[in-house]
Amino acid sequence: MALIDKASLLFVPSVVAQEKAFNILPSGNRAPDSTGENSGYDQTRADFDFDRGSNTAATRVNADGLIEKYRENLLLQSNQFDTTWLNQLGGTIISGQSGYDGSSNAWLISKSASNFKSVRQVISYSGVTTFSAYAKAGTLTKAALRMDTSAGAVQIIYDLSAGVVSSSGGVFISRGIENIGNGWYRIFVSVNVGSGTNVHIYVDRDGTTAGSIYIQNAQVESGLVSSDYLNSTSVTGKAGVLIDLPRIDYLSGAGALLLEPSRQQLFQYSEYATGWSTSNTGVTIEENATTSPEGVNNAAKIKEDGTNAAHAIRQLTGPTLTSGTDYTFSFFAKKGERSIVALSNTIGASNDANCFFDLENGQVLTNQFNSASIEDFGNGWYRCIATDTADAADDYDTRIYTATADNQFSHQGVSGSGLYIYGLQLEAGSYVSSYIPNHGTSGGVTRAADSCKIAHGEGLPTDYPFVMYSEAEIDTTKGSRCILSFLNEAVGNNYFSLEFGVISGKFTAVNRSQAVIYRVDSSNTYSDGKHKIAILFSSSTHFKMYVDGAEAGEETHAASAFSSDIKDVLAGQLRVVSDTGTRHPLIQIGFFNEALSDSELATLTTL
Repeated sequence: MALIDKASLLFVPSVVAQEKAFNILPSGNRAPDSTGENSGYDQTRADFDFDRGSNTAATRVNADGLIEKYRENLLLQSNQFDTTWLNQLGGTIISGQSGYDGSSNAWLISKSASNFKSVRQVISYSGVTTFSAYAKAGTLTKAALRMDTSAGAVQIIYDLSAGVVSSSGGVFISRGIENIGNGWYRIFVSVNVGSGTNVHIYVDRDGTTAGSIYIQNAQVESGLVSSDYLNSTSVTGKAGVLIDLPRIDYLSGAGALLLEPSRQQLFQYSEYATGWSTSNTGVTIEENATTSPEGVNNAAKIKEDGTNAAHAIRQLTGPTLTSGTDYTFSFFAKKGERSIVALSNTIGASNDANCFFDLENGQVLTNQFNSASIEDFGNGWYRCIATDTADAADDYDTRIYTATADNQFSHQGVSGSGLYIYGLQLEAGSYVSSYIPNHGTSGGVTRAADSCKIAHGEGLPTDYPFVMYSEAEIDTTKGSRCILSFLNEAVGNNYFSLEFGVISGKFTAVNRSQAVIYRVDSSNTYSDGKHKIAILFSSSTHFKMYVDGAEAGEETHAASAFSSDIKDVLAGQLRVVSDTGTRHPLIQIGFFNEALSDSELATLTTL
């Protein structure tokens, strides 16, 4: 009999839905994308419940190797311009027109010779925000986008005949016009504001001739660029890493369930480098200079001037720091004309540290931080990471330099030369977590902790013997300890668990009953990376461990202190969670409601 046929529960986190991660075994009919609440799948099955509260700050690395974020079109009725939109200054608007996407969902918006004509939506937005719409010339050739903000109105006029920006007013980050084909353009403008209250789409804002243009699919979103259009109705349009969507992360190549503790992004701007920098030396910043690890054109370039000096962006103001606390800095960088980037940091009264990263070969060079590392994110991008301990509060100075050699800050600049950056992050903690975007929230943005658990049900063990199995991506730089556990808080906090790092480099299986702990530790130590582990619980006092195809430990304990019923423990929750400070991407777990032979345990765990 094949091992998969013996498994009572098999969880390979490749299929997820809102608040759910689905098992492969036990088998049953399911269609998690069906319409209607809980429609199309068997509720009696032991699928995993997932929760991140109402949090939208999480990201993942998707199957294409790109960072994927939560996205939202903040407009309502984003392509129904006769509803939530206000008809401003006369004129007419007619639906059912041929659209850029081959549909009949475009609108003809017309004006008289004596009046402007616009559609306007009252909306609340703040920070780095991008407004976009699709437009095509009719009898008139100009369209305008306007944003009413706390810093004053921003208005951009676009020529739909020549495909260029005609004129601009107000303070904005960028604006542009993109040729979609068949006479259609996507027009957009990005701002950084304390608050905004209205957005408008105009016909020929500066003209006095009667006529019309076509419009379709408006969008307002956080960030520097216009992302793929999200249709909204009476509720906003949402996509990407949604609220309470389990994150299947592909950073290590294989899809794994990413479970992380809560972390706060302390920088106010993670992508808008101009907002992050307050006192630059010898550089200018070009926003939206190249494609970022997201796969969109929102990475910045640090560009040198022609002086012989240190060339850096600098942040002199930052969050309140706590003395004695570890903080981890990270940013994504890609070589341009320069292939060495340096991080210099002061967190505290005298705690200065520098680190140089080689973006050509993906190496850490000179390092004075507690620790530093570099991760390859593909397409020439690396995540540069450094951790240090604050020795005093409220003293803060961080700089990112272009460099021509290791441990050398100053050099003769070449005007326009430099490198690319994206995703600046500062978080309290001794290791880096997944990227948390912040587009202007001054108090920082918090990603809530991931929770994945299951109440006892079909496929989970109810008595000895049984086998607990897991394949996980171990990374001790990102914490250690619990991989998965049964926990019943109502019965003396009893549990079964599989852990890593209780003893450095070793796996540990724990059986806790009425404050008495039985455990087996692996005889060998293991390095970071993928591992397969199986624990055979033959009885309350005897268990055996296999790791990566070989027996790793076996223990038999006296039974006198063991007083709880196995059913009491297993009636609790199976938690696929991380202890505080832990990040282990989970590739799969399984249970067998019987003892497996030594040869079967070896086969099960062979990499």
